[in-house]
Amino acid sequence: SKIDSVIYFNKQLLDIARRDKDSFNIGISLFNIGTTYRFISELDSAAQYILAGAKILDGKGHNNLESTINDGLQSLYMTLGKYDLSIMYGKKAIALARQVNDKGQLANALTNLGLSYSDQGKTAEAKNLFNEALAVAKSDGNKSIEAIALNNLSDIAIRENNFDLLKTYGERATQLAIEMQDDGTLSGAKLSLAVYYLS
Repeated sequence: SKIDSVIYFNKQLLDIARRDKDSFNIGISLFNIGTTYRFISELDSAAQYILAGAKILDGKGHNNLESTINDGLQSLYMTLGKYDLSIMYGKKAIALARQVNDKGQLANALTNLGLSYSDQGKTAEAKNLFNEALAVAKSDGNKSIEAIALNNLSDIAIRENNFDLLKTYGERATQLAIEMQDDGTLSGAKLSLAVYYLS
């Protein structure tokens, strides 16, 4: 979460990669800088860097990265409210993650695509994607994505007034967040439990 340091070191990498004419690391550093700007809601800078990095890396035979690239584009367009593009890139990210059997990236892409559907009120589609992300995360032992999927499923449970399920999701997400010492995920889980007890 030290955003300034992330940007600083990726810009250092970018300078070195440009000096060495290393297109792979130029693309990686541009993409990482853009992703970091998205986290702090500097969307113009995020779009500029992510798109530049994706242009360099996409379709260049970096098969293990292509799902991540498309997932990054999905997240960018979701943040910008361009859901048609977000969903297009999200589906591509999922297909590529399945192709290379990258469970961690698959769970990420499923979660992000679920958020795009959820933002549009398409609850059934979102729930299916979050449940699949949860199953993939559990099978891969990925506690972070498991907790995120549970928090997202909690939001769906609130919309559907399914408070018993909300309690189950909230308690498990809380347990995982405490184990990982992840305050951001923990706050979401505690909010879900607060809604449960209020109900």
